[in-house]
Amino acid sequence: MEIIKHIAFSTRDDYELFNYLTQNGISVHQVNGHHMASIDISTSDPHWHWISNYVHKHNKLCLSDINFSKQELSEAQWLKVRCIWRTGYPEPSEQYKYKSITYTNEKVCSECSVGLLQQDSFRLKKAPSWGRRHFYAPFWIEDELFVSDLAKDILSNAEISGISFMKVLHKSRNDFLTGVYQLVIPTILENGLIEDESYLKTISVCSKCGTRKYCENGCGPLIMHKEIFENVPDIVKTGDVFGGMPGIACRHILINQKVYRILSDNQLDRSLQFYPIELR
Repeated sequence: MEIIKHIAFSTRDDYELFNYLTQNGISVHQVNGHHMASIDISTSDPHWHWISNYVHKHNKLCLSDINFSKQELSEAQWLKVRCIWRTGYPEPSEQYKYKSITYTNEKVCSECSVGLLQQDSFRLKKAPSWGRRHFYAPFWIEDELFVSDLAKDILSNAEISGISFMKVLHKSRNDFLTGVYQLVIPTILENGLIEDESYLKTISVCSKCGTRKYCENGCGPLIMHKEIFENVPDIVKTGDVFGGMPGIACRHILINQKVYRILSDNQLDRSLQFYPIELR
């Protein structure tokens, strides 16, 4: 397991940091025509100590993520999966109108947004240009995955339990887009998260519905009770709810080792990131 820090800064205001990075040959991602820049650096990097001190002293934006080895991923019984290829928005995107069309809010909490239930197909402007990628998610949608024709065929033929596929509608026409499908995951686990400060940044409790919502710190794997995974399908969603901002609430998508191997063996994982679940 390797912890990666993503740091955003200004090349103009943070000249001391920028100078240190360039002098030490550390790759800086700069936005053309702007002063904004960022770096991704491992906490095992010998320069991390100096950079960390600067970040804390000047209160720079610093986010964490984890890279796991192939061995760690292949030994995990269950894994969290996240799509890292984002493009476009669910439609109609104006003033988030898609929520009242795609979802029903009959059981939603007005305070924390928990309880949205899908009632209709998602709508998009167009199908993604897949290239060599086969999983995609629009911005704002954290707990759904969309797949290509190839991914749909492979997953269907592999007889993976706990999924179905739903066609995606065009934004304005009443017809379906070709080459893109929503991966429907109906099974919601029982709540089973073990609260541990090693990977949790904050825990909030909704004052209206009482739902506990978790925000991860990106420094460790989820820890869950192993008994909630007994006799469940190959792909599920957590009962526990996650989100670091008010009004944002989502569930994590979890897959077992069988699904992970199918995705990796068929090179369907180019736009996916995997995190082993620690079971206790």
